[in-house]
Parts: sequence; C-alpha cells; structure tokens
Amino acid sequence: SNCVDTVMTNPPFGTKPGNAGIDISFLRTAIRLARTSVYSFHKSSTRDYLIKTISSWGPQYHVQVVAQMKFDIPKMYKFHKEDNVDVDVDLIRVVIDDDDEDEDEA
Repeated sequence: SNCVDTVMTNPPFGTKPGNAGIDISFLRTAIRLARTSVYSFHKSSTRDYLIKTISSWGPQYHVQVVAQMKFDIPKMYKFHKEDNVDVDVDLIRVVIDDDDEDEDEA
C-alpha cells in the first residue's frame, strides 16, 4: 500500500445493475495505493454521494471536483440503446493528508 504518489483512474460508473458500487471499489483501491492524491472520473449525478462516502472514510481525505466535462460514450455493448450518449462526468481529486491521520492516532 501507498506505493505511488498519485493514482489516476477511470472506473466503470457503477450505476448499471450487476456492477453497482464498482466505482467505489476502484476508489478504495486507488486510495490504498496512493501516498498523496487520487484523480478519478465519475458520473456527475453521483457527485454528492461520492463526496459524502469518501469524506466518511476519515478526515485525512479531502475531496474536490476539479473539472466537469462530457464523455461521448459510443454504442459498444448490446445493452446500449443509442449510437452514442453524452454523459456528464466529474474529475474528482482526493488529497490524502497524512497529518490528519497522525493527529487521530495521537
């Protein structure tokens, strides 16, 4: 754990039946690997839930939306009904502050 400074991830969105919550699993793994920060793409519609969830993991995790954009998702799977869809996406940054963690242990 904590083997790299920064992790960048583009997890599955985790909003389709069968993969619900997989984006949170990716984030947890990324945070375990990172010493200082994680950057991760997520559907904007899940923003409030993500911020609340990550913040609940401890005071050493500081969450910020650093960019908002649209992803053009082409029809790639049988369950895709349209040729392409624009999805509102946030790039979030989680800064890991070891000082906060040390204060909790004192």
